[in-house]
This record gives sequence, structure tokens and C-alpha cells, in this order.
Amino acid sequence: MKKIVIACVNYHHANEVIQYVKHVRNQNVSNLIDIVVTDNSEDDHEFHHLQEKLHRDCYLFQANKNLGYIHGIDYGLKQYLKRNHLPEWIVMSNTDIQYEDQTFYEKLLSYYPNGYDCVVAPCIYSVENKFYQNPLLINRYSKIKLYVLMNIFRYNLLEMIFNHINQIKNHFQLRKKTILPNQEIYSGHGACLILNKQYFVKGGDLNYGSFLFGEELYISEIVKKLGGCVYYDNRLKVNHLEHSTIRKEKRKKINRFYYHSMKYLYKKFY
Repeated sequence: MKKIVIACVNYHHANEVIQYVKHVRNQNVSNLIDIVVTDNSEDDHEFHHLQEKLHRDCYLFQANKNLGYIHGIDYGLKQYLKRNHLPEWIVMSNTDIQYEDQTFYEKLLSYYPNGYDCVVAPCIYSVENKFYQNPLLINRYSKIKLYVLMNIFRYNLLEMIFNHINQIKNHFQLRKKTILPNQEIYSGHGACLILNKQYFVKGGDLNYGSFLFGEELYISEIVKKLGGCVYYDNRLKVNHLEHSTIRKEKRKKINRFYYHSMKYLYKKFY
């Protein structure tokens, strides 16, 4: 039985996925790790390419459509658990991240020998933006703030102004430029969220009611409901290699996803 399952999704970035799987296999405790990849690409050629390159290194499952991030991970985990036991740790992971060293998961197992109730959020550094993305939120959004945020993403012009102000704010915000102390937080960044099995044993799920974005907030709300905690641990370090250039057309589409996700969270939890 493996102690850790790392679950990720492919959507037309097969080479990135292949490199990420190889990166994980360099971990000192690689023998304790299973990797689950859900292919959302809706492209048989891409799926077969992944099969050819990864068949010895991971569990690969082909979705019948683009399920999105959290639903793709949920699909892959359910397929995996048909043949395997629930591991101690389930990692929701982007494939555009790199662990600081080969001892990342060795450290996780040594720091939490008895598991954790419920989620560990590592220290995530955005290489492009040059700031720390965790803690994502130390405190829960107020009802008013989430309502305002929801409506900002409803209008493209408002979102552009908000995004510009936010970039300036992040440039001067001290906590984004320094590693904060270990502490309980409300939410960690979705690029790498480490869920202990207690999240699922106590009744948690990944049944998010929207397609993309806000998945971290959903998990944080479920953790809150279960009486667990999200813990920020700065000893576990990850570099996020994201590229944030967005074309105008894509921005409009992304804003629609954000709006519907914030609307879902607002209605369900507030």
C-alpha cells in the first residue's frame, strides 16, 4: 500500500505532464508514491502519447470529456481506488510546479507521522511573479467581500481594473515577499494541496459545483464543516512555474468561470 497519491490532470500539455511525473520519480521516497493522471484532452493521439511515455510510472485514466481540474482529479482518484486502498495522503497538484528538493515527501512523512486533520498547504513561490502564493487566505472571506468579488468578475472592465490594483498591491505587500510562520489558515493555493485521508474518512469530497477556479475555497469550506484545519507549513517548499499572459478573448472566458464559481460558493456556503 502506497502512503502518498499525487493526482493531476492533463489538458493539452502532455510534455509538461511527462516532465512532472519524471520530476516526482526523483523523490527519495518515490517507492511510497503513486501518481494518478487524468487525461482531459479529448484527444486519442495525446492520450496514447501519454500511455507510451508514462505506462510504467503512473496510473493514467482517460476522461470522456474535459472535466476541469478538481473533477478530473476526482475522476482519477475514484478510478484508482477501485483497485487500491485509500492512502495516507492525497495530493492535488498542478503539473507546472517543482519541489525544492528530493526530500519534499520524505519531509512530509517525517513531519506528520500520524497524519493530519485535514489539509497541509506548502510554501509555494511564484517564479514569474516573485512572491509567495501561500497562505492564499489566512482568514475566510466575509459575505460582503465575496459578493463584491463575485460581481467584479461579472464585468471584464472591472476585473481588469481590479487585477491591475491587485498587482500593485502584491508588489508592496510585505507578506507576499516573505515566508510567513507556520500557522493554521483558511485556505491554501490550489497548485499543490496536500489532503490527509481524514478529509475523506470524515466525509469530505471533491464534488465541487462549478467547473474551474475556487476549488481551494470549496475544500476549505468542507474542512471547516468537518471541524478540521488547513495548516500552512513553510518547511515544505514548492516553486510554481506558471505563466500568466492571458489574451483578451481568453480573459473573458476565464472571468465567466470565476464569476460562476464565486456565485456557487456564495450561494452554497454564505
